[in-house]
Amino acid sequence: MDDLERLLKKYRPSAPLRDLRERMIAAAASPVDARPEGRASVRRQFRSVRDWIAPLALAAAALLFYALSGNVRARVAAQTTDGVEQARQSIINDLAASLGGDEVARIEAEQIVAVEDRRSSAPSAESWLLGQPVLQ
Repeated sequence: MDDLERLLKKYRPSAPLRDLRERMIAAAASPVDARPEGRASVRRQFRSVRDWIAPLALAAAALLFYALSGNVRARVAAQTTDGVEQARQSIINDLAASLGGDEVARIEAEQIVAVEDRRSSAPSAESWLLGQPVLQ
């Protein structure tokens, strides 16, 4: 418990600066041009806009590529899903044939495959007990 408290002390908030309120009120009360640094702050503001142009252009390009790749992702996902579904149906057919081949065997095979799908996609009990929720 002492280690936890020691780690948390690094992240506890501190009180605001004593003169913060006065500085904020003074800054809000005086117009931009009346302040001695008024013109410099306007120049600094335009300079900061220039500094942001390159990151904004990169973000726009990234969004453009993301939007353009959406169609490709959908096609790949459709092809992958079709292959997985065909393999799943093949497994169900083989399992149903080994269980007798009738309608009851097919229903049982579908339930077995569904349970196996759920089991393989859920985290194992051992990983939860060890505090590592990792999918198998």
